[in-house]
Amino acid sequence: MDPMKSLSFADRLTGKDLKGGWRVLERVEKRKGIDTGGRFSSGYIVENESGQKGFLKALDLSHFLSLPNPTVMLQEATTAYNFELDLCKRCRDRRLDRVVVPMDDGEVQVEEGNAWSLVPYIIFELGESDVRQKMDQTSHLDTAWKLRTLHQITTGVFQLHNIGIRHRDLKPSNVMVFRSGSKVGDLGRASLVGTKDLLEGLLIAGDRTYAPPELHYQYRYPDSFEADLSCDIYLVGSLAVFLFTRAVMTALLFNKIEPDYHPSKWNGPFNQVVPYLRRAFGLSMSVIASDVDEFLREEFTTVVRQLCDPDPQMRGDPTARLYSQNPYDLIRYVSAFDRMARRAEVELGRILQ
Repeated sequence: MDPMKSLSFADRLTGKDLKGGWRVLERVEKRKGIDTGGRFSSGYIVENESGQKGFLKALDLSHFLSLPNPTVMLQEATTAYNFELDLCKRCRDRRLDRVVVPMDDGEVQVEEGNAWSLVPYIIFELGESDVRQKMDQTSHLDTAWKLRTLHQITTGVFQLHNIGIRHRDLKPSNVMVFRSGSKVGDLGRASLVGTKDLLEGLLIAGDRTYAPPELHYQYRYPDSFEADLSCDIYLVGSLAVFLFTRAVMTALLFNKIEPDYHPSKWNGPFNQVVPYLRRAFGLSMSVIASDVDEFLREEFTTVVRQLCDPDPQMRGDPTARLYSQNPYDLIRYVSAFDRMARRAEVELGRILQ
């Protein structure tokens, strides 16, 4: 028996020629415990006739044949695929320079005459690595690089918000590193203002590991618009923590909270656990502050406190909230990370002299 026949159709694209002059070079294996999305998709490195490489995300329709209600599941999967493709094209058409955008898309038939072997795909810009890989591969990343990366990430999320997209799954493995800097990628869990949320039934749309604390307590803002914005800015702050400590903000928080108030044990209303979360948050911030250079410590920790406040109703820019403006507007934090990056670049220049 041909061993290739035992693989799903989306896992059998290596060596295939695609429209637009693309050729599939090799499959990208998912990293256990890291690449948690795309349960019914596969990734590949592709190259076009001019030598330009890209990352191909392929959807396998045949997976849904073995599931209960296969036609319903298939419809949901293709709807989600088309929705993600539409979001990505919106980003490309609006020229969002800090968001990974598609280079091409299409379908490829793996077996002639077999309708289930039709594999839809999207080809994205190919980065050198993602932020998690970059940190794993490099023993020391200077403060200036970390802050410039945070400025670029925050800019990317700000750009998404400006066109009505809420990412909801921002994490180190979803931030791609290019020679020109970092870009936000993977809109597979995103929402779009004014359209039906395809993940409406899920309390946590993205990776549970990085999700803000209120969602672990089964609490979500009644206003879904504000809930998604609040989630995104928390995830930006969590990335800032990860870059400086290699720890996840939510894990730090739950490690410091008293056992009776941990989400695994707490059954009361969320507002009653907030004071205990605040105490744990203060202890977590002390840990975070110790890993930040002294000349940046005050401003950096102030920004993280605002972005990651354990109470979603107090998250964001307190000045904006005071004047009934949008506290979740990231423009202030785009400027803050840029300002800190410039200071760190000056400091690095002094050290290298």
